[in-house]
Amino acid sequence: MDKKDFENLSEKELKQLKDSIDDAIEEKKVRDSFKKSNPKAVAIAWILIAVLISIYRYITF
Repeated sequence: MDKKDFENLSEKELKQLKDSIDDAIEEKKVRDSFKKSNPKAVAIAWILIAVLISIYRYITF
């Protein structure tokens, strides 16, 4: 956008633009942190935990 485009916006429109940019940046941060957490490894860990709990419950009954 050119500087002239911003000059024509009202304060409310500028605030909405700022909020939408902030939301986009926050969403990108969340997406990047999720990619870094290696979702396959997290899923495998939860499956192993569930299996171990099931085995423990089966043995104790």
